Amino acid sequence: MVKKHIDEGKSKSASVILTCKKTGISKSTIWFTIKQMKHDGKASQYDKLSGEQKKRLRKVVHNFFINNEIPNLSKIYQTVKDDNLPPISWTNLWRILRKLGFKYEKRGRNHLLVEKSKIVIWRKKYIDNIKRHLMRGYQLD
Repeated sequence: MVKKHIDEGKSKSASVILTCKKTGISKSTIWFTIKQMKHDGKASQYDKLSGEQKKRLRKVVHNFFINNEIPNLSKIYQTVKDDNLPPISWTNLWRILRKLGFKYEKRGRNHLLVEKSKIVIWRKKYIDNIKRHLMRGYQLD
């Protein structure tokens, strides 16, 4: 309906108001729907990354822990810029890291990036299973 009003030459705001009156749906719902329709069909930056690139991003964060450094977004962003990864904006890097299973925690004055607890638990179980199989003499390839 909004598109019909816009095609008739009315502004987007006027079209939303007319649609609200005709349908009884709130303006915020209509604006939200319009916003969703714009983003449907577009691939996110996360979807554009290959599996290898996602693995390298995860390794960048893990390297901070290996070097006993606190990984924060500015350090990770600088490392990603220097690495051979595709250009990623600050906001998209933050979104990608969340989808990779990382979250931010505040400790004192510092914000740091850590893996979500369910991923840590999953990894610990996985490593324990591998150790148990190796102790039983199974070959892992």
